[in-house]
Amino acid sequence: MAKRLSAVIADLRGEGLTVLIAESDDSHSADLVDATWRIERGAVSQGRRDTSESSGLTDY
Repeated sequence: MAKRLSAVIADLRGEGLTVLIAESDDSHSADLVDATWRIERGAVSQGRRDTSESSGLTDY
């Protein structure tokens, strides 16, 4: 099922649609996203997925 869901999300993204994914383990969605937001202990962090940079999160 996870592979099918990934394919559907990739198709939607290819059509230019924005999809919000709420995931506790981002390894499942890492190849599908342009940006990530993390909420941890009340702090919000944002970063772009970039294969050249392992940790691109900025605290807000």
